[in-house]
Amino acid sequence: MIKLIKVRYSDDPGMLNKKIPGMTSESLAAGLRFWGAEFRPLHFEMGAYQRYGYAKRQVRTEKGRSGYSMRKMKVKHHNRPLVYSGDSERELQQIEISTYTNRAYAYAKLKAPKHFFIRNPITLDKADELTRVIPQEEMEITEAITQDFGRRIDTARNAREVTLRAS
Repeated sequence: MIKLIKVRYSDDPGMLNKKIPGMTSESLAAGLRFWGAEFRPLHFEMGAYQRYGYAKRQVRTEKGRSGYSMRKMKVKHHNRPLVYSGDSERELQQIEISTYTNRAYAYAKLKAPKHFFIRNPITLDKADELTRVIPQEEMEITEAITQDFGRRIDTARNAREVTLRAS
């Protein structure tokens, strides 16, 4: 009597362990790309003031002259956050993501005008405002990273099924 036996196997677990840091880095990079595509644009919409808790912009100065917001509305006909002429919004679409193959780490570089990264007590911290994430967004980004990692781990296992004949 001949019996067919199906055997399911995957790569050596030790080999898989060596791949995990690189796969984690790639999944973190996928989370950064997800943030860039889904949530970065929200930082430039009018609702961002409330959504992300941006600092209030000065409407009038002590001397009664028009403040920044008033000038922006008069000259540019909008009061969108983090935008004056639109140059910063266009530049911030470029996100350079780097990963490592031997450790679980990924980071993003944002291309932005210098004034975005000036930090002193007088000016607003625009870089902080741009990179703020609310809890709901954090959950969605985490879910995107988890799903990406799940796909990568399933692919890396190289699961195969072989049918053997036993007599």
